Parts: sequence; C-alpha cells; structure tokens
Amino acid sequence: MDQRRKTCARRTFTNFAILTAALYIIIVTVLVVNLHRLVVSQFARIQTLETVADKLAARVDKLENSFTAQKTDEESVGETDGVLEEKSARLKNKLALSDLPQGRNKRQFEGYCPCLQGPKGEPGPPGPKGNSGRRGKKGKRGHNGDPGPPGEKGEKGEKGEIGSVGPPGIQGPKGTKGDTGPSGPEGVGGKNGSQGPPGVKGDMGTKGDIGPPGPPGASMSESIHLVGDGQKIQNPTGFHRITNWALKHREGSILYHSPTGHIEVKRKGYYYIYSQMYYYDGTTIQMGHNTYINHEKVMESSGSVISAERKYNTKYHGGVFLLQENDTISVHIPYTVHYFMDSEGSFFGAFLLHHID
Repeated sequence: MDQRRKTCARRTFTNFAILTAALYIIIVTVLVVNLHRLVVSQFARIQTLETVADKLAARVDKLENSFTAQKTDEESVGETDGVLEEKSARLKNKLALSDLPQGRNKRQFEGYCPCLQGPKGEPGPPGPKGNSGRRGKKGKRGHNGDPGPPGEKGEKGEKGEIGSVGPPGIQGPKGTKGDTGPSGPEGVGGKNGSQGPPGVKGDMGTKGDIGPPGPPGASMSESIHLVGDGQKIQNPTGFHRITNWALKHREGSILYHSPTGHIEVKRKGYYYIYSQMYYYDGTTIQMGHNTYINHEKVMESSGSVISAERKYNTKYHGGVFLLQENDTISVHIPYTVHYFMDSEGSFFGAFLLHHID
C-alpha cells in the first residue's frame, strides 16, 4: 500500500512538472512572437521616417542651390535693397516653409524665386511580414466520465404451464404359470421326548469398565447470515467498513450490531467465517474486500478491473478461525468506489463448528 501511494505521488508530481513546463513554453513563445511583431513594426516606421528625411534633405539642397543662383544674379544687375525686400516678402508667402523642419533657419531662403511644389511621393512598400510563431502542443485528452450505473434487473418471467401427461404405456402379457411339482412322501411322525430338569442358574459376571467418551458432534446452535440491503453505494474514502447489511438468519447468542456493521460472538470456539462482495466499478485499477477479526485483517480478496465496460465482478473468501468471547467480525472495502449491496451477490456470516469450554 505504501508503494502504491508512492507511485501515485510520483505520477502526480511528474504530471505537474510536465504541465508547468508546457505552460512556461507557451508563455515564452507568446512573448517572443509579440516582441518580433513589435520589432517589425518599429523597423517599418524607421524606414518610413528615413524616406521622409531623405526627401526633405533633397528639397533643402535644391532650395539652397536655387537661392545661391538667384543671389548671384541680383548682385550682377545691381538691384536696390527695397526690391530685394519686396521679393523676399513674395517668397515667404508662396513657399510652404511650414513643412520644413522647425530647427532650420528660414532666412536663408529669403529672396528666392517661387517655384512649383512637386507632387507627393508614393508611399514606400510595406515591410516584410514577420515569421509565424511555432504551433503550441496539443493539450492532453480529458478524463473519461464516470460510468453510468447498471441497468435495473428485469422482471422474472411467468412460469410456463405444466405439460400434459403422456399416455400410459401398454401393459405386457402375463406370463404362464409353471407346472406344480410332485409332492414328496409323507414323513413318519415321531414321539415327543420328555422334558428335562431345569438347569442351575449361573453366577452373575463382573461389570465391565466404562468406555472412553466419543468425539463431540458438530454444533449449529451459533450461526448468523447477513445479506446486502439492496442499495448501490459510492465509497468516498478508503478502508470503508460495510454497514449496509440486513439480517437474514441468526441462532444462538451471536449478535449483529447494525450501526457499526460488526458481528459479535458470545461463545468461544472454532467458527467458519465467510464474505462476498458485488462490484461495479471501472474507475479503479483494483477491486477487492477484506475480512477483519477485531482490528486485524485475516482474509483478503483482490482482482484487476478489465475496463469501464467490463467492470462487474464478485469476490468470495472464507476460512476457519478460533474466536474468543466478545470477538467481533467485519468487512472492509480498501479499493473499490462503487459496489452493489444485492441480497444475492453481497453477503456475510459465520457459524460455530466446535465449542470450547
């Protein structure tokens, strides 16, 4: 039993470790996928900003070159300061300087002749799609549901009619009487003899010794038989003592305590003790029951459960034991969760074989 508990605990720990590792892998995978998506998105934004910056730099270079050429022409013609200021005012009104970076000095574009603004460039191609994350492992299959209770016992069919009596057999012919044999010759009648004198009475013999006593006969004055009360019971805890018994027969001083499920003997002697249980449990790997005298296990029945569909079984055991006065007998269930207290499939009892004074 300790080994079985250790095996169960080890199996539980292994399942918990596997579940924890699977959960850790799933969380790490989700984090990596989200980080990858974030990096791809930021990379696309950076490329867009770099494209816009390149376009703005090209426009600034073009404006600077135009401004230099215009200033050279104005110096060669010898225009006055008033004319330059008027052209600078017209340039400020027509140029879209607000689109340029705010940190750049706008005064360098004063005096530049207005030019048409080019069309807006087409947006750049979208960035490459990130790799998909690995597919998560398939979850474990759920446990099978509890098996349903067995169907009710069908009604007993009607008794068939008694068949008709067959015709009597034909009596054979009577045999012929044999011939009478010839009679023998008549005997000659003798005379009766005279009566003799009475004999002398003999002496009385001595009385023989008393023989040894014979073996005591079997005593059936102490006996009890219990049967199941017909209930289908679920046992939530291990080592459960059965109390669902109904008294079928009792003789002598032997007692049955229904609240505790104990049989108590009142006469010392050798008793035959027996018990049987009817199981319908497919959820455990073992089935069986034990018989106890006082607090000591004296008999055990055990078997394997084949499957959830083939789960019905009975186990019987019995033996002869020396019981003292006030000893108790009981039946316990160590493995099975579901059992059927059928009056014909589950029973328990004892009877006295030899009394000891």
